[in-house]
Amino acid sequence: MAMDNSDNNNSSIKQWEELRRLARQYETDIDTKLVSLSKLMSLRNERKYSSTGGKKFQNNHRNKQDDDDDDEPLISSKENFDHLTFEIDSLINTLQDVNNKMDQCIQQLPNNNSILYTLQRHQDILNDYRKEFYKLRTNIGEQLNRDLLLQNSMRKDYNNDYGQQNRKADFLLLKETDHIRNSEIMIDDQINIAIRTRDTLRQQRSTMKAIQTQLTTLANKFPMINNVMHRIGMKKRKDSIILAIVIGICFFLLLLWIF
Repeated sequence: MAMDNSDNNNSSIKQWEELRRLARQYETDIDTKLVSLSKLMSLRNERKYSSTGGKKFQNNHRNKQDDDDDDEPLISSKENFDHLTFEIDSLINTLQDVNNKMDQCIQQLPNNNSILYTLQRHQDILNDYRKEFYKLRTNIGEQLNRDLLLQNSMRKDYNNDYGQQNRKADFLLLKETDHIRNSEIMIDDQINIAIRTRDTLRQQRSTMKAIQTQLTTLANKFPMINNVMHRIGMKKRKDSIILAIVIGICFFLLLLWIF
């Protein structure tokens, strides 16, 4: 009976180690795919910047071939995005199955805090990957959809050179209007700051005037106080002189008596 329990434990431990190896492998694959998914948007942004900064504004108009060339990176990005998201979703589901099997496996093993901690760690990693994947899939998917809608709209406008030129003129006019509106907002803010500063200075000036008035009033009262203090000082000096004379006479008489 003991032999059977020992064999079962050894079998469960081997199964646990194999499941852990699979979990680490799937976690590595998911991490690599998530990095590729993040780079996908970075590459897309670089292409957008390059195309808008270089080719789109060098000429007054674009032809149909230019539109098709610009579509290729976006279509490729969309295909790569769909492929990567499908792979990552499959890997996450597979890793979830492995974690479930690990959970079932430890039920057959003796209580071991280290094994429980390891399983919890794998589950936390899976949850983190799932959250990161959902966030990236949502953000990148929305960005690609916006780009597709914008590019489709631009292609329709570029089918007609005259319409394209009008669109570009409208775009430039709208852009200039936005600049003017932003400048007006900044000017209004500066004016409001200047008005608040002026009001503060006026309030400070009124306060200073009130203080000056109080100082003037006190200054008018000071001559009377100074006269009283001067008389008190004169009396003290007179008393001091009399006291000094008396002390001097007494000291002189004392010397005469001694000698």
